[in-house]
Formats: sequence, C-alpha cells, structure tokens
Amino acid sequence: MSLGGKVLIPKRAVPGVGYFAIYLDMESNPFGILEIDEGTK
Repeated sequence: MSLGGKVLIPKRAVPGVGYFAIYLDMESNPFGILEIDEGTK
C-alpha cells in the first residue's frame, strides 16, 4: 500500500455471508473489513 499499510489476509469469500480481509495500518494496528453479500458462494 502506498502509505505504508500492509495486507495481512487478502479479500476472501465467506459463503452465504460476504467477503472479509484483514489489514495492518501505518501504525501497525490490525483491522478487518467485512462486506456483506449473502449471495456469496
């Protein structure tokens, strides 16, 4: 990432739920993102 963050776990499908990913910000704090999409297979 151009500002110093890092992808720890790339975007993954969770069937019936959506997608998630885990990142590390510029201060080494991990955080996750969940995108809801119940049609995910």
